[in-house]
This record gives sequence, structure tokens and C-alpha cells, in this order.
Amino acid sequence: MQSEDLVVRYRYRLSSACLAAGLAVIAVIAVIAVIASAGTRDVVADKVQIVRLEQRWLNLATSDDRHALASIFADDFIDVSVKGEIRDKADVIAHSATPAHVTQSIKDLTVRVWGDTAVATGIDQIHSNDKGWTVEVPFTDTFARIEERWRAVSSQETLRKPDSEH
Repeated sequence: MQSEDLVVRYRYRLSSACLAAGLAVIAVIAVIAVIASAGTRDVVADKVQIVRLEQRWLNLATSDDRHALASIFADDFIDVSVKGEIRDKADVIAHSATPAHVTQSIKDLTVRVWGDTAVATGIDQIHSNDKGWTVEVPFTDTFARIEERWRAVSSQETLRKPDSEH
């Protein structure tokens, strides 16, 4: 073989090796991008699930469906009420009935997710149609993904007293 043939073969092998290495790097970058975007999609989907769960919780508070309400809470759920009472799951369910003349809505809801833990903060706006009053109850609800389902594990509410001018 002549030296020119060796140079051509060496260059061919070198360019093939560079091409293979370049393709491997591109493949790794593509996999990382897919994993990163999938993780982002999961966080968004988790936030949507928590928002829906908060709304379901609010809706069930005005119903008689205690079984459905119980399904939102983890078995060891703990709540600190607006009165400062520490209540377990059974206490919360037993005292969750909202009178027919009272409406509730959630405003300023923010959900943050870290893996299998989520925290929702917002304001429960409660209005009595027949008495004409409205109160706001800021809350923090903590959720955990338990057996592939989001469950409330802890909650705390604070009664916001109306300004004396109103």
C-alpha cells in the first residue's frame, strides 16, 4: 500500500469516529431534553390536579357525600381550623357541612409542586346570601402523592377579620 492510501483510510476512520461521537452527543442531548420537558409537563399536570382537587374539596363541603370528601384526605390528615383547633380527618368530615345560604369560592390560588409533595395557598371567600356578610379565609393545604393519588395531608386556615371601616 502506498502512503496516500493509508492517509485516506485513516481520514475515513477518523471522520467516521467523529461522526459516531457527534451522533452520540446529539442523542444524549435529545434524551436529556425529552426528560426535562416530560418533567415540566408532569409538574404542570400535577398543578392542574391539585387545583381540581381544591375545587372538588370546596364543592363537597356543601354536599352530603362524606365518602367522596373522605377520599380527598390522607388517613392521618390534620387540620388547624380558623379557631386554632387541631382536628383529624374524622373531625373535619363531621364538621364540614356548609349551610345552604352560604356560598364559597377560591381566589388567588397558587400551587407549588416538588416531586410527590404539593402546597396550595389561596383565599376561601365565604358569603352569606341571607345575612349579607362576606369573610375571607386564607389557607395553606399540603398534599402528598400517596399510592399514585394526590391526598391532602395537612391544612391550616386563618380567619381574616374585616377592616373596622367596612
